[in-house]
Amino acid sequence: MMKDSVESITAFHRTVSKLAGESDLSSEGKTVALFRAALEVGSEELGKLGVMHLMSSLFATTLGILDAECTYGDEEDKDLQAFQTDGQSPN
Repeated sequence: MMKDSVESITAFHRTVSKLAGESDLSSEGKTVALFRAALEVGSEELGKLGVMHLMSSLFATTLGILDAECTYGDEEDKDLQAFQTDGQSPN
């Protein structure tokens, strides 16, 4: 269970987003740098497997939210069909 409040996470998110917005890196470059920082910082306390499990859960939850919002009418939405896991056993 996370020990941080939603408010403190939101405040940290705003700080990181402001810093990222001030960078000249491409969106892809920013994403790689943030992902790397998340892995390094998270691994200090959670370990590499712990942080990868957390990120996997976040990705799965986000894909589920996006899937629920999709009508599969748009080209971008069709890409999510490849991530359908309803018939698969959980990891």
